Amino acid sequence: MNLYELNQNINELNELYEQGELTEQCLNDTIESMGGTTYDKMENIVKFLRSKESEQAALKAEADHFAKRARTAANSATYWKDYLKTFLQSNGKDKADAGIFKLSIRTNAESLIVDDLTKIPAEFFKPQDPKLDKVSLKKAIKDQKEMEIGIIPGAHLERSKSLQIK
Repeated sequence: MNLYELNQNINELNELYEQGELTEQCLNDTIESMGGTTYDKMENIVKFLRSKESEQAALKAEADHFAKRARTAANSATYWKDYLKTFLQSNGKDKADAGIFKLSIRTNAESLIVDDLTKIPAEFFKPQDPKLDKVSLKKAIKDQKEMEIGIIPGAHLERSKSLQIK
């Protein structure tokens, strides 16, 4: 008999008791006689539940471990990519063949470098908690837009280099 059937039997006994067809003593004795099986099944379900909770905790810990390993692998890849870029630059080369790979150093798009956030005019901040609108600030600097005080203080454009592997 499964837990559902046992629960159904207990509910039926309870109905009989409520209708006055069973005495309290008879109800308790009947439930107690079935109790071992019911409680064993409930205990097994709770054990199964605890097992699933432990499994979930273990999987979360494993996911955290894999996330840490992924960050470590990404940092290592960045290190070696920078190493190759530095090696090519120190030898005055922009391109190189490395077996089945072709390495080249390319010039990236301009990046906005904010030197002093406090000197950026308010018009480049989006309305909310003060947050710099880097897109419009970069465009303004790129277009050499003249402000009231001339050049936009507090930021400048800078190009960086990265290694491309094909």
